[in-house]
Amino acid sequence: PGIEAAIDPLTTLFKRTKDPEHLKAIAKLRLPQTVDLFIEQLDYSDESFENAAVAATALGEMAKKDDKGREAAKKAVPELVKTLSKKLPIKTRANVVKVEAMEALTAIKDPAAVPALAAVVETSADEQDFFLNKKAARHLAEFADPASVPSLVRGLFMTGRGSDIFTDCRIALARIGEPAVDKVVEAMQRKNTKLEEDAKK
Repeated sequence: PGIEAAIDPLTTLFKRTKDPEHLKAIAKLRLPQTVDLFIEQLDYSDESFENAAVAATALGEMAKKDDKGREAAKKAVPELVKTLSKKLPIKTRANVVKVEAMEALTAIKDPAAVPALAAVVETSADEQDFFLNKKAARHLAEFADPASVPSLVRGLFMTGRGSDIFTDCRIALARIGEPAVDKVVEAMQRKNTKLEEDAKK
């Protein structure tokens, strides 16, 4: 009860100042009733992203705390997913929001995150920082969901600015196991249309 009494005054203060430090103070409480406030902060831009990053981190920490926290944080999944599809300049500090959102989605363990993470894996390095592809492949390994196999197989052969995500995709595919075998074989037999198009490019 003592800690909960701090929510209202801290929230009022933050709404007045929009100061990330005030939002961090609320995040430290790790209380389910703060989820709506964090969801409101997830709308961000290349110029204004600090509060969105704090909010995504807070939701991830809440989900890691215990089952009650994870259940509360689940409400934020649609907004966290939305952060991943935002178009940003390639080298922007705002990418921190996407990194923290992926972390939160993995902590929440909602399968709705899988298509969004798979889309990040498949996005070309001409459109986003390739570091995001690497992170997304690692998070897909945590889910080990067969639905991500096509994206991970494509990711095996993707490169961006001199680096690749082969190892990250391989680990994820190995965790998925049996359901991945046919797609990997198909790729090796040059029967995967998307891969063949990538190769031509």
